[in-house]
Amino acid sequence: MEQAISSCCEETQGQAISAKTMTRWKASAIHLSICAVIALAVLAWMLFVWYPAPYFEGLGAGKLSMTIIGVEVVIGPLITLIIYNPLKKNLRFDLTVVALLQLSALVYGVYVVYEARPVYVVFNVDRFDVVVANEIDPAEREKVSRPEYRFLPLTGPRIVAAVLPSDREERHRILFSAVGGGYDLPNFPQHYVPYAEQRDR
Repeated sequence: MEQAISSCCEETQGQAISAKTMTRWKASAIHLSICAVIALAVLAWMLFVWYPAPYFEGLGAGKLSMTIIGVEVVIGPLITLIIYNPLKKNLRFDLTVVALLQLSALVYGVYVVYEARPVYVVFNVDRFDVVVANEIDPAEREKVSRPEYRFLPLTGPRIVAAVLPSDREERHRILFSAVGGGYDLPNFPQHYVPYAEQRDR
């Protein structure tokens, strides 16, 4: 019994000594390393999948991504540097809260980037328009007859063409929407056709 108690005390003492050797600088450096890996992975996905060149700079995704990386890579490790104290009783809880707040900020930032990603480059009469995900009304997508345009692309923008409908009421609806500052023809995916059909124009 005495040996068991002695062994338990030695183990606890060893853990305490181990915890004391972790300085706030080391803890912050570990936190920074983890955050940097996550931030680089997110940035690489944005650059090579959702925002291939030249859309990353053209749509202003650079500024938003820098904000996300700033929160992920700078603020989290800085907070860890400030609050880390191996003798603090609630240290694990505090670090968990910091991690959850960082994760929430990252998820929100990625969601904003996801919603603003370019999904179509639309040939429209005499020009090309870039359409981003949140500029296509889900109600309009319900009216799409071509299955390839029912869902928004997840792997970068697709080049398509938009053709004015023959139906007079639908033409007027699109016209009044555009004149009133709303969506124009490129934002109505039910009128998309493959770009090859309009290439000669």
